[in-house]
Amino acid sequence: KKDKEAAAKLFEQAAEQENPLSLNNLGVMYQNGVGVPKNETKAFEYFNRSALLGNSYGINSLAACYIYGHGVGANRSKGIELWKLAAAKGNSQAHMNLGLLYRDGHGPCPPHCRDFSLAYYHFDQAASRGDADALLFLGLMLKSGEFVAPDCPKATKAFKQCSERGPWANLLLQAFMAWNEGDQLGSYIRYRLAAELGYRVAQANVGFMFEQGIGDFVPQDYYSALHFYEL
Repeated sequence: KKDKEAAAKLFEQAAEQENPLSLNNLGVMYQNGVGVPKNETKAFEYFNRSALLGNSYGINSLAACYIYGHGVGANRSKGIELWKLAAAKGNSQAHMNLGLLYRDGHGPCPPHCRDFSLAYYHFDQAASRGDADALLFLGLMLKSGEFVAPDCPKATKAFKQCSERGPWANLLLQAFMAWNEGDQLGSYIRYRLAAELGYRVAQANVGFMFEQGIGDFVPQDYYSALHFYEL
């Protein structure tokens, strides 16, 4: 709690200097009651100040306020226009929001505005900027072929990139640290799990372990080594 309150104070100091990103971050804290009392009106004010300075994150946050009526009267058309503005500035979150908007046609978007080609476009734009959720949705669309032409190789690539950006990527660091600390079994288990998730570095390391043989738990096995090297 103290760390969150200290962070809020630091953001407030930066916000006094009209730092656009800090203004947005402080708005997020007020919106969620993190480190400060929850206050959606204040959150809206900070988002608006950030947006006026041209910050794409502030514009994206401000759009959500108008879409859902947080701290201001709901104005869906204005919210959508702000999302489009943030997306034009390259904000991946705004692209993601627009992708969901056009895919589902609910919430701020009436059913008649569903547009799967626009949904695909915005997911693709967000994915190209490393957004893990967008990569997942892109992969699902490409795999099912329900809304776009099916493309299994592209879907597989999207799923793989999604897995590499998720929190489970910490497995690689944990495996590396375990190896350096002499915990070969712990390292193998983590590298093996990461290898099954499609991490090439992990696959190569598991291949090496089978090639060399590590204790009693990873016998020397050239066939298994070749299997992991070739993944």
